[in-house]
Amino acid sequence: MKKTSCSWFCVLPLFLSTGVISAPSESSTTQPCPLEGVEISGGSFQLLKNGQFLEYVCPSGYYPYPVKIRQCKPWGSWSTLQTPNKKIVKKAECKVIQCPGPEDFENGDFWPRKHIYNISEQIFFHCYDGYTLHGSANRICQPSGRWDGFTAICDDGAGHCRDPGIPIGTRKAGRQYRMEDSVTYHCGQGLTLQGSQKRTCMEDGSWSGTEPSCQDSFMYDTSEEVFAAFISSLTETIEGADAENEHNPGEQHKRKIVLDPSGSMNMYLVLDASDSIGKNNFTGAKKCFASLIEKVASYGVNPRYAVVTYATEAKAVVKLSDDQSSDADWVTQQLEKIKYTGNYNMGGNPVAAIEQIREFLDIGKNRKNPRENYLDVYVFGIGPLVDQEKINDLASKKDGERHVFKVKDMEDLEHVFSLMIDESNTLGLCGIAWGHQKGGKYERQPWHVAINVIRPSAGKETCKGAVVSEYFVLTAAHCFNVDDQAHSIKVDAGGIQNRQVDAVYFHPNYDINKKKAEGIPEFYDYDIALVKLKKKFIFSKDLRPICLPCTEATNRALRLPLSTTCEQQEKELLPEKNVKALFVFEDKNNMLQKEVYIKNGEMKASCEGDARKAQGYEKIKQLSDVVTPRFLCTGGNQPYADPNTCKGDSGGPLIIHKKSRFIQVGVISWGVEDVCKHPNRIPPPHARDFHINLFRVLPWLQEKLKDEDLGFL
Repeated sequence: MKKTSCSWFCVLPLFLSTGVISAPSESSTTQPCPLEGVEISGGSFQLLKNGQFLEYVCPSGYYPYPVKIRQCKPWGSWSTLQTPNKKIVKKAECKVIQCPGPEDFENGDFWPRKHIYNISEQIFFHCYDGYTLHGSANRICQPSGRWDGFTAICDDGAGHCRDPGIPIGTRKAGRQYRMEDSVTYHCGQGLTLQGSQKRTCMEDGSWSGTEPSCQDSFMYDTSEEVFAAFISSLTETIEGADAENEHNPGEQHKRKIVLDPSGSMNMYLVLDASDSIGKNNFTGAKKCFASLIEKVASYGVNPRYAVVTYATEAKAVVKLSDDQSSDADWVTQQLEKIKYTGNYNMGGNPVAAIEQIREFLDIGKNRKNPRENYLDVYVFGIGPLVDQEKINDLASKKDGERHVFKVKDMEDLEHVFSLMIDESNTLGLCGIAWGHQKGGKYERQPWHVAINVIRPSAGKETCKGAVVSEYFVLTAAHCFNVDDQAHSIKVDAGGIQNRQVDAVYFHPNYDINKKKAEGIPEFYDYDIALVKLKKKFIFSKDLRPICLPCTEATNRALRLPLSTTCEQQEKELLPEKNVKALFVFEDKNNMLQKEVYIKNGEMKASCEGDARKAQGYEKIKQLSDVVTPRFLCTGGNQPYADPNTCKGDSGGPLIIHKKSRFIQVGVISWGVEDVCKHPNRIPPPHARDFHINLFRVLPWLQEKLKDEDLGFL
């Protein structure tokens, strides 16, 4: 099916809402609970919300029994350790994670027949004669306590709707599958039902709602699981499920958010601002939403946003009808202004906000055309205090789809947002990097390349460079000799090594020996070159171009008017002050971003003056003999200690990171000190690096790249 418009609604975060667990105010006075005797056998515990809650933590492969969370009661005692069948135990323990066995299976058999299965154990399903197996014939117990694959269903095709099946761990009431017949699902004690408890056979032969599952409190969805199940789209046209998969009819069709700059969309963001989530988590949620808005905007996509908070009542902070609701910067500013309310035990309910949105989109008014496909409500619960029943109630329930998720922490959710964005319509956009930090390391630098020059007499020399178009890599001229042949130069990029080179173009004013007669051994003015490949790059999220200055693409990346001039763009990127920039340093195959400051203000003269301390430059008569107006200067220890480039970094890009896009403003050329010879020594204050300023060599870049459709201003 196709939809002609799309609205995407996300409730974040529901760390804890009124319901199963209620939270006292952080400012209320309660008697503290003692920590003696609360230990867990085989694990540890940590306090949450200033000691109001205690969370048990077990090693990988284990879960806390009988509960994961205990609450400190106002009278100073912890909530009891009560099993699902209401039995009280004296001490918590870490038990091995296992998967539940089927409560029932219709029209077939399964083996081995057990109540509980260990991790990695398999279960096999078989249908009786006359019935066809749909779903997975065998399933494996996963470390999360869930089964892989899809619900096995034995169906004879006699009903108006296919047998909806009995997901492992659930019980089903109802065995008639005529139109308007319903089935109801239940979970065992201690488990929470996610999805639809009641499903009805529809006129088109599908079941209403979404397939249920039974979740234990210790279960979290991994980032990859959320990504795989997150079947939404933000584009004007949304492709629905393909034709039924004959091999796995129950399989969810894994779509991503497809960011299409030509599309239109509405995006609703809802924040729980009540006391139930805590101030720190509220601040983290705002940051996560701001990151999502910035990420979407970085792709050149401009949805209209609505931002809603709820505590005692829902409040629209940003409305779709606001003139600036599609301005990402303005929406982020309004988001930042939202204050944490902290109303005592007044979590409120966002259902009212959802109903307002349904009213606005004319959903459910016309029985013949209810327009339910025009709104998807996705709910993310974060952390151990989530009220799983409430987040399930809030989420959309659609056949074959999943709209409610529970992740461990904010970092996992941020990873989800990175994984779920499909870049297939934006591969031509410059300066976009995967960018999500996991464990402190950036996963990709998609424009970064290595250039290898093989010389029979001198071995291999390696430089770096940046992809700037389908055919060209920008690097430093000094990486090559005049005798180097194209066939002896290879480029490694995007995971493919030894890409063949067609030609190397040097700036016509570059001549490293130009001032030897004046006692200057090496002269790096105009130290810039373009390497042209024989076969063009095929862009992907692992390989794409960086943005070049004074192009239409960079105006769009910076969200500047398309009428912005080159001079205005330079003032935006290189104002007359210290400018934060970065270069990429490769360490044992890990590419790390190193932050430096371009000295473009009052520190510029002293930075450039340290060039006199470079070997061979001690006796220069005038600084301009070696430092021309075409250089940018970094390094030193003011205002902060800048890291320095190494010899192998030559030719790499000096980058400004702005508006979630990466724009190259310089090419790494030369340095005063080779600090990498002594990696354990603190670099001296005069250790400076010089980079060719791309704004000063634009005529040459425009000439050589004129056929690359970069839209120079």
